[in-house]
Amino acid sequence: MKTPDRGFSLVELIVVVAILGVLAAVGVPMYLGYIDSARATDAQNGLRSIHLMQQEYNSDNDEYYTTGKGDKTTDINTNLFGGDETLNGEYYQFYIQKGDAADGGYIACGENKADSSKIYKINAYNKTTNF
Repeated sequence: MKTPDRGFSLVELIVVVAILGVLAAVGVPMYLGYIDSARATDAQNGLRSIHLMQQEYNSDNDEYYTTGKGDKTTDINTNLFGGDETLNGEYYQFYIQKGDAADGGYIACGENKADSSKIYKINAYNKTTNF
């Protein structure tokens, strides 16, 4: 009488590990791409919020709020959004530069902290760059 086999053979185990490796090789980059895309969309939405608040600020003060270059996310949340933490500065830094007549008075920027070549911009005319 033959006893039943218990467990897996080495070939079966190698096949399962190979399948998991292929799934991981395809899945992980796709997942990371989705994460980066979500963070970029969050930054773009933050810039749209800045544009809306700039219109209100301009109607109250007859000028646009500017911060200069650098990570001014906290200053913008405090001074433009009245202390509400509207902008998430974890992955992108935000700042508002004075613009010329072609820009309508300001350029708001959201710059990726890990890759400074990824910069989203919006001006007073609601014209976006790199969206």
